[in-house]
Amino acid sequence: MGMYDTVHFDKPRECPQCGEEIRAVQTKKFEKLLIHYRVGDCVGHAEESRITREKLFCDNCSEHLEKHVYLAVDRGILLRVTDIREEAEELLRTADKEKLLLMYHDLYKKYREEQKSKRQYESFLKQAQRWFRKEKHKKEELSPFEKSPLSSKHLVSAETPLQAIESFLSYQELMNALEEFEERGKTTLDIYWVEDMNEGEENWSVDVLQDELQYLRK
Repeated sequence: MGMYDTVHFDKPRECPQCGEEIRAVQTKKFEKLLIHYRVGDCVGHAEESRITREKLFCDNCSEHLEKHVYLAVDRGILLRVTDIREEAEELLRTADKEKLLLMYHDLYKKYREEQKSKRQYESFLKQAQRWFRKEKHKKEELSPFEKSPLSSKHLVSAETPLQAIESFLSYQELMNALEEFEERGKTTLDIYWVEDMNEGEENWSVDVLQDELQYLRK
């Protein structure tokens, strides 16, 4: 039977029975690998242009509705989700090739980001495997230079692999949030610890070099 993929809507639909918002629809017309798609994503081969009809499901009512949406796919890219088939057909007839090209650029950027993230995760897992295989006394004998490539901030202070994973995932989440922040045109400031911080200290400071300001945390 296979699994479903999920297509998330840009704008939620409303259940005609209870008024609850429906934010996505499931389909077996794409990869059937529990993949989450949005408009602009690649859902098939470049030669594919088609319209797929899917019945909406309301989680609040716990049942399928007699209401459908139409997934318009051109050159393998999900162009839009419409409520009327004729609108999807018109969209394919008048598809803007320049807009498609821009979508491909966005997809390539997304692909590169995914590959970068994949390499980071693979590297961390390999480093964690090597680190936790070492006996405790051998870890303590490592020099700072030897610890550096071992994702030290995640591994050295972790007593268990689970703690290291949680530290790594929290760091990745933080970095992703900062990247999104910068993409919205905001500015982030690099901070530098002037001195080492030791456990139990109540006061410490960091330098923000861009503005030559010093913040004191108590």
